[in-house]
Amino acid sequence: MVGCPSCTIRLEPGNWTGDRQTACPRCGRKLEWRVFPALFHPPAPPDTSTAALTDESRCFFHADRPAALVCDACGRFICRLCDVTFEGRHLCATCISAGMRKGRFAHLDRGRTRYDSFALTLAIAPLALWPFTLLTAPAAIGVVVFGWRKPRSLVAPNRWRFVVAGILALLQIAGWAFLFAKLAGAFGGRP
Repeated sequence: MVGCPSCTIRLEPGNWTGDRQTACPRCGRKLEWRVFPALFHPPAPPDTSTAALTDESRCFFHADRPAALVCDACGRFICRLCDVTFEGRHLCATCISAGMRKGRFAHLDRGRTRYDSFALTLAIAPLALWPFTLLTAPAAIGVVVFGWRKPRSLVAPNRWRFVVAGILALLQIAGWAFLFAKLAGAFGGRP
């Protein structure tokens, strides 16, 4: 930021559109500035096509590994371990993380909900306080049905938790149905 040399107030760049004279909004001192055109143009991405990879080129992140590619965003030499092929470009992890922070990769899947773990928790956790199973067992069945076709976790790609959660929830619902049938028979038999 540029400040007034007299009163040190910050001067906003909104009026900096070329050679100009103006007065400071606070102290009234006459100011003159010359703006370089590069201030209004974003920096050009590095030209990675002219980067020369040699046998002596080393990875920016792993000095003990030979460089295999050049990052298309920043121009750093990267090894095969550091290469992330994303949208047809070769990027380093630093550029991917910077792009995520700046919102360039809004469609990037940052995480997935583990519906299988959620359904299993809904089926097992309320067993300590069994009356809650009246509500959580149907909810667990709903999560099993809803989450069955969702993309699976990269960590646990199988569906055994869904199956266990569904079986436990069905047993709880059957237990409640049996209890209600017994109670209805007990109260229905009396005059």
